[in-house]
Amino acid sequence: MSASIGLAEGHAAHADGRDIETRTTQLHVLHGVTVVSVHQAAVAHTRHQGDELVGVSADPDAVAIAAAKTMLRDAVRLRRAARAPDRRRVHDEERFARLVDLLAATGPRRLAAYLSTDDEPDSLRLVAWSRAHGLEVLLPVLTDGTGGWLPSPAWAIYQGPEALREGRSRILEPTGPVLPEDALAAADLMVVPGLAADAGGHRMGRGGGWYDRAREGWSELETWLLLNDDEVLEVVPTAPWDLPVDVIVTPSRTLRATPTPTPTPTPTTTTTD
Repeated sequence: MSASIGLAEGHAAHADGRDIETRTTQLHVLHGVTVVSVHQAAVAHTRHQGDELVGVSADPDAVAIAAAKTMLRDAVRLRRAARAPDRRRVHDEERFARLVDLLAATGPRRLAAYLSTDDEPDSLRLVAWSRAHGLEVLLPVLTDGTGGWLPSPAWAIYQGPEALREGRSRILEPTGPVLPEDALAAADLMVVPGLAADAGGHRMGRGGGWYDRAREGWSELETWLLLNDDEVLEVVPTAPWDLPVDVIVTPSRTLRATPTPTPTPTPTTTTTD
């Protein structure tokens, strides 16, 4: 059975009252077929590279961080699943309006993004709107088109919903020519998913580590994270390989991260009698 992908034409109103033509992408899954997000599949494919096997480490700090992340991820997933569809729709509209204003202010020509699924903060409208307004959009590619996993993060240019395929774990990915991970060198902006973050920009993803690996070598690239208001926390547990983000966009605010310096250990003085 196959997934049917539809493109709904729509209009989004700017705050100044002008109508801006946008295209709202909707992924319609028929016949009971479930589309799994890129992050969920990355977890399944890269358990040994992310947080999943850190529990076997002899480092008690690493074990504690991994346990804290697991608990927090479970809590955020439950909260997202419990959010009423109408409320989620309103929050997505409010967040999208902020994103349009931000894009107008920053003027990127090429951005790397992702296709949100299920109860994630919506990025589908962002992807469709960006393409409709002349921006080039890179989307993640996980497989080689024949079912095999790619050995490293890769991208392809989004060319519309008709140019998406179902990959491994029924993940939707673009069908265009595959670009290597250094395609990010030409990007002006990256928009990533996540489950939580704090004011310092510390991001907690789903645990697969795909986006952290994709950003290796490109940590200076401006990176935005889409969240709900209640997912911006006072502190988020992080591991050394977790890369921070620059901007957090929620329905009610745009938060520029303020990284906190790593405290310098205080030397201890040993005395003898």
